[in-house]
Amino acid sequence: MIMLGLEFTGRAPFDTVYLHGLVRDEQGRKMSKTLGNVIDPLEVMDEFGTDALRFTLLTGSTPGNDTNLSLERVRANRNFANKIWNAARFVIGKLDSAAIAPAAPPTLADRWILARLQTTIAECTRQMESHQYGQAGSQAYEFIWNEYADWYIEAAKQQLDDHALAATTQHTLVAVLEQTLRLLHPFVPFVTEEIWQNLKAACAGLSPAFQHAGAWPDALIIAAWPAASPATAAGSAAATADVAAFNHVIEVVRAIRNARAENKIDATLRLTAHVAGHARSALMKSQSRALAQLARLDEAALVIQDEGAAAPAGCIAIVIGTTEVFLQRPGAGNAADERARLEKELTELEAQIARLEALLNGSFAGRAPAEVVERERAKLAEYHATRTSLQGRLGAAL
Repeated sequence: MIMLGLEFTGRAPFDTVYLHGLVRDEQGRKMSKTLGNVIDPLEVMDEFGTDALRFTLLTGSTPGNDTNLSLERVRANRNFANKIWNAARFVIGKLDSAAIAPAAPPTLADRWILARLQTTIAECTRQMESHQYGQAGSQAYEFIWNEYADWYIEAAKQQLDDHALAATTQHTLVAVLEQTLRLLHPFVPFVTEEIWQNLKAACAGLSPAFQHAGAWPDALIIAAWPAASPATAAGSAAATADVAAFNHVIEVVRAIRNARAENKIDATLRLTAHVAGHARSALMKSQSRALAQLARLDEAALVIQDEGAAAPAGCIAIVIGTTEVFLQRPGAGNAADERARLEKELTELEAQIARLEALLNGSFAGRAPAEVVERERAKLAEYHATRTSLQGRLGAAL
């Protein structure tokens, strides 16, 4: 190819060659007709889709290593394509009434997802430039599945019900989805192109705010790769604070959901809750509606105060950093079960603290980037605060 390019065009057709390992079967064996373990890509594409197979091969490869092709992973990545489609269908379905430009300032959830988007763009760009294609695809996967679809869209549903926030929320939904489709296009080109064309058509008759300053080209395949904006990236002080604040809300919601599951409480039942925010009481009060919506709490009965108090009788006590949550369990409480739950949580937390302390006291602190080390130190401080609160609650329960 090099010689023909030089012969007929006078220049080399490419300057970089990426060599990948062999594609083996699920057990790591080389595919052969003798073993009968040959996987026909055409059959896999017919069953699961071309994008699912392509994404599996790209994200399952590590430079210098062979790839074991698992049909279960291909099936999981077909579900990922469905996830993108369903998220886009939700966004497009909410654009019917988007007739005006955003007026209200973005909420904490809006600022969080925009900051996380910029961090994801920067990380994916860095990894693509260093030929870490699998890492870049996994990074985009984690962002759209675990952050945009699982958290931001859920928060956006509540914001869309507020007339004052609806336009800003719609604009954020579109802007983040459009940029994420650009990130994912090299990995799942068919589903992203189809979604992008539908999104472009849905935004065509809306206000200029949805036109991205005329940045909608004819097709996604010729759209520019997204560029990270330093002003809204997670490295800026304001964005860092926003990400930390909303991440704390997410941790509180997760802890409440886990407590409900452990205590076998009906997920559809709205519970009464008391929250002692301490240092984060202002955050908890400002996010009370989102907290009630995401954690299935009774918003009218939700009490958020600055300092802790005696736990209400029969409640489930949850500690997340310095934030304490008391869930009123349906029916009478069981003190022995509550003590056992707190002891289990404390044991798991001690293991996390030991792991992080060993990490930070080792060579990691000298080798890792300063921002990564600082993030781990902040996490360790949060764990210590959680341990102190848990020990206090456990002592009160004895």
